[in-house]
Amino acid sequence: MEKNSWLEKTDPLLDAVCRTIGCHAMIAPGEAVLVGVSGGPDSVALLHALVRLQPELAVARVSVAHVHHGLRGAEADADQAFVAALAERLGLPFYTEKIDVAAAARNTGASVEDAARTARYRFFSDTAAAHGYHKIATAHHAGDNAEWVLMNLVRGAGPEGLSGIPPVRENIIRPLIHVSREDILAFLTHGGMDYVEDSTNADLTFTRNRVRHHLLPLIEEHYNPGIAACLNRVAEIFREESLWIRDMVSGLFEQAVLLCEPGRVVLKAGFVQALPLAARRRLVRRVLEIVKGDLRRITFDHAEAVCRGVDRTFGLDLPDAVHVSGNEQELVFSDTAVCPATATPQVKPFSYTLFDTGLGNGSVTITETGITLGFALAPCAAPANLQHNDRRTALLDAEKLTCPLTIRNVRPGDRFVPLGMTGSQKVSDFFINTRVAPIDRAACPVVESGGAIVWVAGHRMAEHVKLTPASRQVLKAKIL
Repeated sequence: MEKNSWLEKTDPLLDAVCRTIGCHAMIAPGEAVLVGVSGGPDSVALLHALVRLQPELAVARVSVAHVHHGLRGAEADADQAFVAALAERLGLPFYTEKIDVAAAARNTGASVEDAARTARYRFFSDTAAAHGYHKIATAHHAGDNAEWVLMNLVRGAGPEGLSGIPPVRENIIRPLIHVSREDILAFLTHGGMDYVEDSTNADLTFTRNRVRHHLLPLIEEHYNPGIAACLNRVAEIFREESLWIRDMVSGLFEQAVLLCEPGRVVLKAGFVQALPLAARRRLVRRVLEIVKGDLRRITFDHAEAVCRGVDRTFGLDLPDAVHVSGNEQELVFSDTAVCPATATPQVKPFSYTLFDTGLGNGSVTITETGITLGFALAPCAAPANLQHNDRRTALLDAEKLTCPLTIRNVRPGDRFVPLGMTGSQKVSDFFINTRVAPIDRAACPVVESGGAIVWVAGHRMAEHVKLTPASRQVLKAKIL
């Protein structure tokens, strides 16, 4: 049975929620708030806090939304009934929906966690729009934020991933974001408030649960007992700096943009290429966010592939029907679901020959991709020429080459012996192992001599044509 003692204004949780709402301007007087309630301790505490603070904050209406994910059978049914009863007891409107999250995950290829989150927020958003709620309140707290930052750090996230869970995102507010789990449980205990426990919170097949139950306690015990507070501080620092950098990137966008319309953004390629790499990365991610609507499933490697392509003709397919292409003049970002005409063009097969009668100096421009390969024959001044670190250049032992040279794209079944290896490898496997993007694979030229691949241009030359102390002439091959 719930007590009335929880109404005391001096409760630390109520004070923290008041400060957080004021600090982040979460709720304006007269606004209506829809609270997402799972029935767990965090969301139950949030609901009670907002009901208690409703007069003080001049909130017009507080209501309850609950999603049944269709995943836990009778347990989920009981949770739904619990939240419905709680809303009735507090005299609040109650909205609920049952969603087949497992089917949604199968249909979209998303994880069950991601599919559940997407379905949950879609229901909250639709309900808020249909019934006139200005804000949607969720119960993420300081512990959640610490876990999120640590999980992203382990995954190798950048500054945005380390910014944590934002206190405010559009109309979604998180009044408990500066409240600890301990204060939440103390608030519930002090008020005699009932809640339910989700059994999946103990399921260690979920990464987040392993971080919560294993990794964070390990760090707290052996390295830093205040790690949660430290991670929250890191998140705040990165969040504020990311907002500042975002403003600067907006200025770069204004200078770079040639066209911005629904589903399509075109930038000046030369301007983007001239930017420092850090600024280029930020700009590329910002444009992908504009075109796609968010950055989910966009990884560091995706953005890096775009950054690498700004100095040449290229095309790249990214998750969720996003396509990026470029040439010397323009860098084009498209949502192919909105602009189908921008879908990835297939690179036509190509084949060129060079040096029919003997090696020398020369070049080949591949019209199908815009890539130019240059070749120069010179005496080999060993040992200085034996090593180099430029992947765009290959130093080939001229005496181990057979004329003519053929420059062509990769064909199914192609094999070569990469430099530094003893056995042959399929070029397709080499591309996978070295993380070459699919569209780059189609456009990548290979140099063939005597029926054998001697250079996968821009990536690796073959072992059997490397220079040795006995080499007398070198053919320098280079992407110009």
